[in-house]
Amino acid sequence: MTRPFGAFVPGQTRPVFTVMAGDDCLLHFERDALNAKQRQDDLDNLVLTAMLQVALTYMGTSRDYVALHTLFQEQPWAEALAFYNDTFTRLLGDVVPSSHYRYYPTEGFYDAVADAPMPGELLGLYMVSGSNMPLHASEEAWALSRRVNSKMHFAATAPAAGIPVPQTMVCKRDALRSDAVAAFFKRHGRVMIKLQGLAGARNVSSVASVEEALAYTADFPGDVDVALQERLPTDEYTEMTVDLTVTDEQVTITNVRQILFADGLWVGNYICNDLSLSQRQREVCLQVGEYVRNLGYHAPSGLNCGIDFFVRGDDIVVIEINARLTGGLFPAWLIKRLGVEAEPTIAFIDMLSPARFADYRAFVQRHLQDDQGQGMRIVPMGFSPFVQNVDGQERIFVWQIVVGDYERFRVLKNEALGDDELPTVALIQPPVGARS
Repeated sequence: MTRPFGAFVPGQTRPVFTVMAGDDCLLHFERDALNAKQRQDDLDNLVLTAMLQVALTYMGTSRDYVALHTLFQEQPWAEALAFYNDTFTRLLGDVVPSSHYRYYPTEGFYDAVADAPMPGELLGLYMVSGSNMPLHASEEAWALSRRVNSKMHFAATAPAAGIPVPQTMVCKRDALRSDAVAAFFKRHGRVMIKLQGLAGARNVSSVASVEEALAYTADFPGDVDVALQERLPTDEYTEMTVDLTVTDEQVTITNVRQILFADGLWVGNYICNDLSLSQRQREVCLQVGEYVRNLGYHAPSGLNCGIDFFVRGDDIVVIEINARLTGGLFPAWLIKRLGVEAEPTIAFIDMLSPARFADYRAFVQRHLQDDQGQGMRIVPMGFSPFVQNVDGQERIFVWQIVVGDYERFRVLKNEALGDDELPTVALIQPPVGARS
């Protein structure tokens, strides 16, 4: 009998075995049909999702289990993983113990999990996808996940559901030279172009003409769906996101975050109690939750669903649904467990030279608490053991939150690690509340 599965919200009373290894590309596409860009996207997502595997160890409790790549058992990653486990235990107490870590080879990860005895009562997934079909074995669940996570389906059906969205046109790539598309560009000028694909603003860009749209989609077949969407002025709107808990009976808002970008890509979130939604904005977010619940996305224990939207005053414009675990859920839950919801917090992903990983951990260790009255603290969330070549340099990805004075953190980071390590720190422009 298949155990209940899904993107369960943290805090379950039943033991959860959470298994995730990058699922976005194979939500809408088959592996054999991926083009070169999609194959690279899929690999990049696997590398980044490894950080989530580490973070899952504080998202759960001593009842829960987490699947990790076997690479985490090799040095120096095993030593680093032990540091993270010790740090989470000291800060939070009840976390997933290292004895509940289960290791599987990266190649054929989900098949290996399916072939081994699985602990826990619930099967936690990042999202239901074709990649993890060996675990859930449900074409129906996969079809539902494609529907609720589809930019195209949402654009076509949200207006009738009364959800405010940007003006959007969906067509096949072969139809981009049509009169209707030309009229859309004439009406809106530069627009956003979106393809089904990865999170973090991948497969999303802005284009100013049909020629640019064709160039952007050049690697895709003529029958691929393309969404063209009205581009909201970023000097007038602020991009926000919330997580929802969707149960069989109700929808609730779990957290509110402001999205942070660096060089056009999502790098993290600003989270603090000073972020609030108006009554109308809350009502729209809950309305979106009811929309996905009515599509069939819900569970007795509660599934997670993220909503990306823009706000301006009391206005709200919803741009995307992410019926899965979101990157912002992890820091939001950590902040809740630390009890620092009232303090301005920046959560972000950055790069580090493997040779400086021990120095990074020592820096983190010194500033886990604000014992020196610096007005800030840094708490790690995860790391990826997959070494990447970035501009000719070896790099690994690390994930962390900075609580309190972000500008002070910049100074201390540069003193301890230099400008070249954690380079995204210099690019992030935090809201005013996180600057002092």
